[in-house]
Amino acid sequence: MSPTLIDATVLLLTVLYALLTEAAARRYFVGRSRFDGSWTPLLIGVVSLHFLALLLRGLETRSCPVLTQWEALSFFAFCVAAIYLVLELRRKIRVTAFFVLSIAMFTQFLSAVFIIGDPAQQGSGSPDFAASLHAFAALFGLSGVVVAGTFGALYIRLHRKIKSGSHGLFFDRMPSLEELSDLNASAAAVAFIALSVTVTIGGYSYFSTDTSELTVALPIGPIALTVGLWLLLGVCAVGHRLDRFGGVRLAGCTVIALLAAFGLLFSIGQQGVHG
Repeated sequence: MSPTLIDATVLLLTVLYALLTEAAARRYFVGRSRFDGSWTPLLIGVVSLHFLALLLRGLETRSCPVLTQWEALSFFAFCVAAIYLVLELRRKIRVTAFFVLSIAMFTQFLSAVFIIGDPAQQGSGSPDFAASLHAFAALFGLSGVVVAGTFGALYIRLHRKIKSGSHGLFFDRMPSLEELSDLNASAAAVAFIALSVTVTIGGYSYFSTDTSELTVALPIGPIALTVGLWLLLGVCAVGHRLDRFGGVRLAGCTVIALLAAFGLLFSIGQQGVHG
């Protein structure tokens, strides 16, 4: 893909995510939007277009398209939108779209800022399947954490509104606590599965490689934080499955995980996930 085509694609996706988020905001604040009748096809269309762009970029570089800062952020935006799309189709709950898609829009906007601000960020890949799968699982897992944390924050706020007897727009618009908890747990389970793949591949690579041959030091901080996230999400997913961990405790843990995930996401340098 030429630099001009890459720039145009990134900008187009940024505009489309902004339009989706604006429509979701109108539905939340006003109760309806001009795209209500075609919301699901539009969301599917934007996510599919983003997937196609990432696929073409991946085929070009022969690796998971996260080799630069802008690629990693755009890939993250896609994962957030894709996870939300699956949950919406499964649960038929649209009102939470504004909160999740705002994150996808923001990271896609940052992707556009980085690629336009530094057109030299083109990256080059290698046909290393394990490294590509590791990068894919890592960003997909972080996306699941962020989606889960978003639903966790919504759950906590709604729980406080109910306890205080304070009604208003938020109380009227939100689904029930049970539905938010289910969305929270589902996203946490997705994150745990993806991070399990990440930790497994990373652990195998570490113990099967002679560390004396490494040309750069391993990023111990991000590695430790990723393992910590994996363990925390494992407790959340398994505990909820066994009906021993849910409600406010589950929501609180996923919010903490969300903050850690953002720390990992914005620690990505110019050379992408494995830079």
